[in-house]
Amino acid sequence: MKKDKKYKLLTLYVLGLAAGFLRLQTGRTNLHFRPKPKVGDIRVACVGDSITYGSMCGNWLFRNYPFMLGKLLGKGYCVGNFAVSGTTIQDTGDYPYSSQIYFKESIEYRPDIVIIAFGSNDSKKLNWKGREAFKEQYREFLRYYSELPSRPRLLLATPAAPHIVRGREWYGIRRKQCGIISEVVRELAEELDMELVDLFAHTADHPEWFYVDGVHPQNIGAGEIAGQVYESMQAGGNR
Repeated sequence: MKKDKKYKLLTLYVLGLAAGFLRLQTGRTNLHFRPKPKVGDIRVACVGDSITYGSMCGNWLFRNYPFMLGKLLGKGYCVGNFAVSGTTIQDTGDYPYSSQIYFKESIEYRPDIVIIAFGSNDSKKLNWKGREAFKEQYREFLRYYSELPSRPRLLLATPAAPHIVRGREWYGIRRKQCGIISEVVRELAEELDMELVDLFAHTADHPEWFYVDGVHPQNIGAGEIAGQVYESMQAGGNR
């Protein structure tokens, strides 16, 4: 009887480890592993929701877009992933990023460059209060970073385009509203003379880059996002 009990406990333990490993591999956790910046490194902070975090990417540790961006940028850059799945840029949203510990950590990181990519969760019916309300709250959010002593360079990314799968929009994330949000982000980038990363336009015609939910990029999609951010950074640096 004791042996049976030990066997059951061992089985549960092994199953728990396997489940935890699978969640880690596919980015279904809230763990963060970030490289430590070296003296002289340009510090890049990637803030956003699950798309930035890398949820659903296979081999998540090495396939989330901030990690791949770091590879593209190479020596002299340190890219940190400060994203939190499910968050909104709006303080009135159901899960505001500004109330998360990783938001505070992104500030304390003293970034030289900040890449801001929100909007998917803001598009949900319970969070969406209209374009003007969103624009005003987005503008206020930018002040957290624009007023830092390090005066970081800010890149505003439109949300990746969600895709309708099996006749429905998943998690309440709405493509029409994401399109409106993208328009607002473009307007703010122009009005505030900040750099734009148009992920919505880049991903709109590529459902094959996404997981079966049509929302979260697979490895190829995360790579495409990293490449688009990298190209925008290079273009902006030559302005």
